[in-house]
Amino acid sequence: MDAQVLIVGAGPTGLTLAIDLGLRGVRAIVIEQKDAPQFLPKMERCNARTMEIYRRMGIAEQVRAAGLPAHCPMDIFVVLSLVEPPLVHHVHPSVAEAKAQIARSQDGGQPLEPY
Repeated sequence: MDAQVLIVGAGPTGLTLAIDLGLRGVRAIVIEQKDAPQFLPKMERCNARTMEIYRRMGIAEQVRAAGLPAHCPMDIFVVLSLVEPPLVHHVHPSVAEAKAQIARSQDGGQPLEPY
């Protein structure tokens, strides 16, 4: 194996790093302790900085297309049971609403991409 970089972990961060390095001409090898992809995802959304990296790589819209519709609320609920009221409810705008807020702000303090 001839590589300049060894990446440990084939999760979203490791795979993104491998793709980014490859686009820059850096040879990388990714190693992963699990022998197959996991059935359940380990995250519910990408943060704004991750989406900015995906935008730079030219894949932000593909990532969004694989997720929830743009107008779907991104609220977070903390629950003990699916039949009881939530302990906590954090209201978050949909991706479409967040993009509109970013476009309106125009102060340079917002990310280029929402979650």
